[in-house]
Amino acid sequence: MALVDQLNATTSEFYWPSVVSQVVTSTPFLTRLFKRKKTRGDGTKFRWSIAHKLNTGQWYSGYELLDVTPTDDISEAELDWVNFHIPLSISGDEIDKNQGPERIHDLLAEKMKLAKQAAVYYMGKGIWRGQAALKEPVGIYYAVAEAPTGTTYAGITRTTEDAGSGDFTNWFWNQFKDGGDAAPTLAGFEEVFNNCERGEAQPTVIVATREGYSKYWSIAQPYQRIPHDDISAIGFKSLTFNGVPVIKDDHCYKAAVDSTSSNYYFLHEPDLELRFITGKFMDRTEWVIPRDQDAMTCAIRNKFVFAVKTPKLHGVYHSCLHT
Repeated sequence: MALVDQLNATTSEFYWPSVVSQVVTSTPFLTRLFKRKKTRGDGTKFRWSIAHKLNTGQWYSGYELLDVTPTDDISEAELDWVNFHIPLSISGDEIDKNQGPERIHDLLAEKMKLAKQAAVYYMGKGIWRGQAALKEPVGIYYAVAEAPTGTTYAGITRTTEDAGSGDFTNWFWNQFKDGGDAAPTLAGFEEVFNNCERGEAQPTVIVATREGYSKYWSIAQPYQRIPHDDISAIGFKSLTFNGVPVIKDDHCYKAAVDSTSSNYYFLHEPDLELRFITGKFMDRTEWVIPRDQDAMTCAIRNKFVFAVKTPKLHGVYHSCLHT
């Protein structure tokens, strides 16, 4: 069997299922998000309908004339499908230096590790901080904005919140609180959490950077109660707020690598949509030998969309000092 055929067989049987599994479980947030992923067969854009305005009601008595003017109460939001491509290659020089089945297996294992790391990076970055370039997805940082007024998401411009009017742009106006580059407080958490609640819908997870998570730990720690005979139990197995898990994610937005402040994102997960085109979820092309090149190559390809369908149900507590 030719070496390229061996690589394809070995990759499919021993490595690729593990790579896909590691990508979808790489962080607590991606694990939760991928459990809800969906597929779709076609469509030039991803569209969803928004009930954007309350129908006009009227109290009346007797023979009073009733207003039957139609209400334009449905609108449509849309986002583009996005594609990303991760090339993998094994050079002829690498093959020469790794002769024999065991050495080739070891080399392939390292290549698959790099493939997993790249896929996790691009998926995580795209879902959280995408749209630095037009070909990227519109990430959570833009959908759940620090200052949403006047910004546009999914083709809809967001205006100032007006809880009583029911104007459709307000369903796209997410909740936010400026931490003012001061330490976060439990009162601040409660304010954002309370603002995100609508009927039975409420945040189901709160996501922070590692630094932000540690800061929340320091806030919650004084309230921990430990039995006097079990001092070994100090620390938390998990952190929550109002019964909702607080988790950390390496891709969660922060202003800069050396930033001293963090954001906390209050997300209602049933409203988040991660949808892949059928056949384009972690799709791997076969190893091939390019013409006029001493190498073998393959690629990972994804085509998907990520949407925050009702931003009003989500919030961000931003610019919180974590030092």
